[in-house]
Amino acid sequence: MATKPITALLGETDWSELTYSSSSVISHWQDYFPEGWTYDGRQLFTGNGYLQLGSGGGIITPQYDLTGYEKVTVVLRASGYNTWRTSGVTVSTSLQSEHVDLAPGNFADYVFVLDCTESEQITIRGDYYPNDYGQIESIKIYAGDASEPELKAVNEEGDATYRLITGITPDKFYTVKNLTAGGTFFFRVKAHYTDDTWSPWSKAKTVVLAGEGHGYSIGDVDHDGKVTIADVTALIDGLLGTQDNICSICADVDGNGEINIADVARLIDMLLTGN
Repeated sequence: MATKPITALLGETDWSELTYSSSSVISHWQDYFPEGWTYDGRQLFTGNGYLQLGSGGGIITPQYDLTGYEKVTVVLRASGYNTWRTSGVTVSTSLQSEHVDLAPGNFADYVFVLDCTESEQITIRGDYYPNDYGQIESIKIYAGDASEPELKAVNEEGDATYRLITGITPDKFYTVKNLTAGGTFFFRVKAHYTDDTWSPWSKAKTVVLAGEGHGYSIGDVDHDGKVTIADVTALIDGLLGTQDNICSICADVDGNGEINIADVARLIDMLLTGN
């Protein structure tokens, strides 16, 4: 029987692009939440890069299917309103609630790992202190225990020739370092689904790094600086033996290490589709 992955991103919202509003926006709160999310409160404000809960205001997520999980994680990027009175939030499931005081000043990540049932709505509610509302930049909801350091559990194995990288989540970027300048690299990806199954490998994509070395694009068989139908002709001539000076790197269009009729088909596909 397949096991559930440790974490799966269920839902998120981000208010980092908001601009300041001096008046409450409670009359059209729907404009600030993803589909299925609701707001329960008397006031709601926007700031420069954050949403500000009114006194006791509550953000309520959709009902999530958490079958197979005993925990749900809420990652809240937030800050307090001022330095002279405490602002805070309480995050709740049907089984557990957890309160935290929000430090004023810079935004920080607050991670809540709560007990859950197989079906849950999560509520994020601000304190009831007048004019001391929590400021929230973003919220992410994960199935399972996604507390640190698991959110950064990217693992890289291999060497200068081959790398296998796992653990990259949809909300993160990852930079592959220490690659040879001017080198030609092929990469493929596969997705790990929430039911613990995997997608097939994607088609190979090619990257030619800047710097000393090869410096031509894959498919530019004749090295004229562009990929055109002339490269298809050059590749066919190379396969037929009537032309012997084609670039073996550029001619291996599908990236499998061999040059054959499949590369001709892939090159034609590139010209027709643009990728």
